Amino acid sequence: MRKLLIISLLILSVSIPYAVAHPFTLETSPNSSSNASEGITQVVVYFSELIDVNFSYLKVFDSNGDQIDNKDTKYFEDEKSLIVTTPSLESGVYTVTTSVLSKVDGHLVPSAFNFGVGDVIVPEQQLSTSELVFLPEAGSRFPGLVGQTIVLGVVIASMLIWGTQSKQLVRKELEKLEFFHHGKFMTVTGIGLLLIFASNILMLAVQTIRLETSVFEVIKTDFGNMWLIRMIITVILLGLWFGMDRKKNLSIKNKIPMLAVTLVLIGTSSMIGH
Repeated sequence: MRKLLIISLLILSVSIPYAVAHPFTLETSPNSSSNASEGITQVVVYFSELIDVNFSYLKVFDSNGDQIDNKDTKYFEDEKSLIVTTPSLESGVYTVTTSVLSKVDGHLVPSAFNFGVGDVIVPEQQLSTSELVFLPEAGSRFPGLVGQTIVLGVVIASMLIWGTQSKQLVRKELEKLEFFHHGKFMTVTGIGLLLIFASNILMLAVQTIRLETSVFEVIKTDFGNMWLIRMIITVILLGLWFGMDRKKNLSIKNKIPMLAVTLVLIGTSSMIGH
C-alpha cells in the first residue's frame, strides 16, 4: 500500500505542469528597430517554441498602416521560424505584427516590432508581446486543474485513512460507516469529475472562438489532439465512477484504477498548458 502511494506521488510530481515560456520572439530579420538595405523582399521571425503555421501569420505594414506583404506566411528553417515575402521595399519605416499558435500548449501569442529600410530614423521600440495571459483561456483551464486535484486528493485520502482503519474495532458501526464513506467519496469525486468535464468543453469552445475556426479544425491541431486524449481519459474516469457508485463497499482495489487514470490525466496537463 505504501509503495503504491509513493509511486503515485512520484508520478504526480513529474506530471505537474511546468512553467516555461510561451512562443516568444527570439530573433527577427531585419532586426527590430534596425535599418535594412533598400530592396529587401522578406521578413523572418524566430520563435522559442514550435509553431502551428495554419493558425499563425506575419504581417508587414508601411508607415501609412497599409499591409504590403504577399500574405504567404510559411515555415522558414523549421517549425520555430516563419517567413513572409514582400515586394521590394523602398525607404521607410515598417511595422511587423505576428500572431502565432504554439504547438506545445495551444497558446496564441501576438507580438509586433518596427524596422527601417534605407537611411531613415527608426523609433526606439522594445519588442512588444501582448496577452500573455488570456483570461477566458485561463478561466477555462482552471476548473479542470481544481477537479483533478479534488479527485486525486479524495482517492489518496480515502485509501490512506479508510483503507488502513481496523474494521474489527468498529464492527457494529461498520455498515453505517461504509455507507457514509461511500456517499461522501462518490459525491466529492463526482464534483471533481464534473469540473474536469466542464473544463474540457470550455477549453475547446474558447480555442475555437479565438482561432475563428470550426471545432473540427481545432481538434486537428496539436492542442486538439491532446484535448481529445484528455476527453477520452475523462470519459474513462466517469465510467469508473459510475461503476464504483453501483458497488456497496469500496475497497482499496476498487480505487486503484481511478487513482491510476487520474494520474494519467494530470500528466496531460503538462502538455496542454503552462
